[in-house]
Amino acid sequence: MKHILSAALTALILSTAPTPGTAQVLTSEWMTGGQFQTYIQTQINGQRLMMTHLEAGEFHGAVYYFATFDPQPSGLGWAMHHGLSDATFNARNREFQAQGYYLRHQQRFISSTGRAYNQGVWYRN
Repeated sequence: MKHILSAALTALILSTAPTPGTAQVLTSEWMTGGQFQTYIQTQINGQRLMMTHLEAGEFHGAVYYFATFDPQPSGLGWAMHHGLSDATFNARNREFQAQGYYLRHQQRFISSTGRAYNQGVWYRN
């Protein structure tokens, strides 16, 4: 079973990896929510990178996250959230807009249990 999951994740990573010549400089692996949060805190923060894409998917009943990052231009701020319900996502979007952010990327999917997962990336100049 572990090999099947690994093969499925590898196929998804390869199918969503940036093509040569694109501006993307870093593509994460698929990770659980906890792993993803730790990755952001330990590998991304302070690296002058900005998230450009954030996605969630379900594999064998578990939710995984995947992101891409580009160089962060001077003066641009960004924020992200993952795994939010619809109501929480909408509230967070209103809060960020009130702070001058705009929604750059949103992805939503419904798990096999019927739960909505919303991911968002916001930018501010």
